[in-house]
Amino acid sequence: MSARGVHGCWQSVVSHGPRTLEEVVVAFVPLSVRRGVQKPFEFVGGVPDHIKVQLVEWIEPFLYQQRFPTGPLTANLDALIAHLQWPIVQRDEDRRFEALMQYMTSDDDRFLDAIDLVCAAATPESLSELDGILDQGMSLYRVRFTDPPGLDERVTEEARAAVFAAASGKDAASQHIADAWAKAYGRDRNATASWNSAVKAIEHLLHPIVEPRNVKATLGSMAAALRARPEGWRFAISARDGDSSARPFLQALELIGYEPGRHGTDPARATIEEARVVVLQAVTIVEWLRSGALERVGR
Repeated sequence: MSARGVHGCWQSVVSHGPRTLEEVVVAFVPLSVRRGVQKPFEFVGGVPDHIKVQLVEWIEPFLYQQRFPTGPLTANLDALIAHLQWPIVQRDEDRRFEALMQYMTSDDDRFLDAIDLVCAAATPESLSELDGILDQGMSLYRVRFTDPPGLDERVTEEARAAVFAAASGKDAASQHIADAWAKAYGRDRNATASWNSAVKAIEHLLHPIVEPRNVKATLGSMAAALRARPEGWRFAISARDGDSSARPFLQALELIGYEPGRHGTDPARATIEEARVVVLQAVTIVEWLRSGALERVGR
């Protein structure tokens, strides 16, 4: 390459102006990976060593600089120790803090549990900072910004955006969706609770459309009503044969049903994978109902 060519190439690079390392690492693929010497980087479970210092620096202020709403340092430490049932017994405040940090950082699950708990006391700005740390470190976890805030397993941005939209309303369905998501993707996972919360979200919005006079309406009773007289409702998406009754909606609704343990069967039959599918389906149905996609016709 000629000097002019080299100069021109350099000019094309610097014309963008100075950029921070944070701005360029997003699309950066290490040379060793490009050459095939090292496998491509994958998302890391636990607490990756390459972001452990940043995570310690993030959580320390909540414990040591009195940023918990409880106020005093002792209360901050004791709240975390008691809630997580950690065997920290030092009476001196500073020693108790040091013991807590040592105990927490020596085990990935303990560290993640502490971060998950502290998220509930963090400001939106602090949560965004934490999410950035986890993102850059390719952690398997990301921040859940819906209430209750915490850590979730990483999912697509599209799924996160859909859930955030469904959980951002002011009605009970929003809280049910947030609870369902937290139990499906958070660290305190519970397939049965997640499934049940997803059902409750749908029941809350479907009730005034299908059985407004039935104070004991359930997902089962409302599905039965739609099945018995589908022409009594109009759905915004017609079937291939042009059917715009409740039948196409009912097909989507019946994919959810009740959690397998509801009628006395083993609750363990509800797997976390099944619950996650149910939650994502519930998010779609909730948004349909809010947008007026299903409406009563006639009487």
